[in-house]
Amino acid sequence: MSRRETTEAREAREAQYAEDARRLREFPAFAKFSGDDLARIAQKTHRTSTSGPWPLIREQTPSDACYILLNGEVAVYVGQDRVAVLGPGEVIGESA
Repeated sequence: MSRRETTEAREAREAQYAEDARRLREFPAFAKFSGDDLARIAQKTHRTSTSGPWPLIREQTPSDACYILLNGEVAVYVGQDRVAVLGPGEVIGESA
């Protein structure tokens, strides 16, 4: 890998972090966070997406992550009962 490719990859990653921090600022849950706080959150995240009815987490699964929904919606189930529908800006995960 050339030095230029490394620089381009780093610049692309930094641009993505800045965009992620900007998007987080739009959500009420993150409105009071400082720019530095949002930048740190963006730098520690891993992006993933799904378009199917796949569970992000299951009941009784040990907590190891939380999710911030950027777009779309998710349903929350307890057993077979849907108890909530969450949308963009919601933080999803087991409380630990």
